[in-house]
Amino acid sequence: MKAKSTPTIKEATLQAFKALPNQFRGNDIHRIVKMITRRSRIHTDSSLRKLRVLKAEGKVSYVIVGSKEESLYRKL
Repeated sequence: MKAKSTPTIKEATLQAFKALPNQFRGNDIHRIVKMITRRSRIHTDSSLRKLRVLKAEGKVSYVIVGSKEESLYRKL
């Protein structure tokens, strides 16, 4: 399947994660991914889903602080 943007959402999520401070919200990473990919319409869950994939692959390390509804993340 052809990617809709270069970089892909997954690559942009990794770049955004590295640029964010130690504590950030889900909306922060989503906003940066939209800017990196130059796409105005990306579902919010797409960047968060890719963040979970990157964590499973061992490329990023974070924990969710508080409840899931707060969408507050902290890098490890």
